[in-house]
Amino acid sequence: MIVASRKSASRFLVFVLVVAMLCAYVGLKRGDFTREVVSLTEMEQAGTETDDETEFDLPSTQLVYQPAETTVPALDFYVEYRLERERARERQLELLREIIDNEHADTVARQRASDRFLAIGQNIGRELLIENLIRAKGFQDVVVMLNDGAAVAIVKAPDLGRPEVAQVADIISKSTGLGYASISVMAKP
Repeated sequence: MIVASRKSASRFLVFVLVVAMLCAYVGLKRGDFTREVVSLTEMEQAGTETDDETEFDLPSTQLVYQPAETTVPALDFYVEYRLERERARERQLELLREIIDNEHADTVARQRASDRFLAIGQNIGRELLIENLIRAKGFQDVVVMLNDGAAVAIVKAPDLGRPEVAQVADIISKSTGLGYASISVMAKP
């Protein structure tokens, strides 16, 4: 009984987290900027011309464009990248499932799809492990993409020196067995 309630509680927390992220994303996309608009009739009433090259004499209460102050912080590159990576992987896995489940598909094609399906699953786990190991070394954030015998790591930093690049590449190499020539490390603030 206790195991079942813990399991449902953790599922509920995951559900709430996903809903909160979706709400934040929709809120950002819907109301990125607001501006106070001066209509043409208000400008005409103030005695201004409406040519593009003419400067406007605004009424005494000047209206100035200001970005909206949002209460929801903008999603940063790393969060967006992970969301987009997850969406792309879901589409890939869905297509592979269709091939695997298709009784009319060639057995070789079904086997290749199954192998690719497993490889994607393994890459997802490795990427998560590598990202956590790199963060544990003191880097603020990182995204890692493993694909076809290569790895790319984008580290949240204004700049990376040789020691930092070597440290990140070493973690990736030890976790994947890839050679250093197959690993790219770059910084993005």
